[in-house]
Amino acid sequence: MKDLDLYSAVFDITTQNMEEAGEEFHLPKEAFLFMAADSPWKADIFQISKEKENAVFLEKGYLACLKRFCDEGAFLNWQKKFSLPKQEFQRQLMVSLINSEEYSRNYVKVYNHIYSQKNIFGGSLNRVQQASGGLNVPEKLLRVYRKQPKFLRKLERRILGIDK
Repeated sequence: MKDLDLYSAVFDITTQNMEEAGEEFHLPKEAFLFMAADSPWKADIFQISKEKENAVFLEKGYLACLKRFCDEGAFLNWQKKFSLPKQEFQRQLMVSLINSEEYSRNYVKVYNHIYSQKNIFGGSLNRVQQASGGLNVPEKLLRVYRKQPKFLRKLERRILGIDK
């Protein structure tokens, strides 16, 4: 049995026990499994950006960047923005988390930050974003990347050193 299968079984048992006790486990299973497999010293924003649901992305973002569950007050605040388009919600959340004081104390290195507002030379992407009709360069590249066949995506990730 693989580790994630074991964690999945533990999650299922815990959820069932909590339901029988009249309680609810607020953390989605996907976020729990992400936490189990996640590195404590790095956060790969590209990997968690694949999440389709804003609520699950919120939990994964907190776990990846702050290494803790999203507290109730923050969840209620972000819940108001769940209706935003996926990429806009993800961008706002990542910018907020990474600019937070709590993040600066966690010693977590961010990788593949596709929502960064700085280019590789340290300048602002605002001019590029304005010239390209509102989307920034990483968002456009991400759209192209996701439409490519799987073997090309794998090759590109190896060339960039993301997958070894």
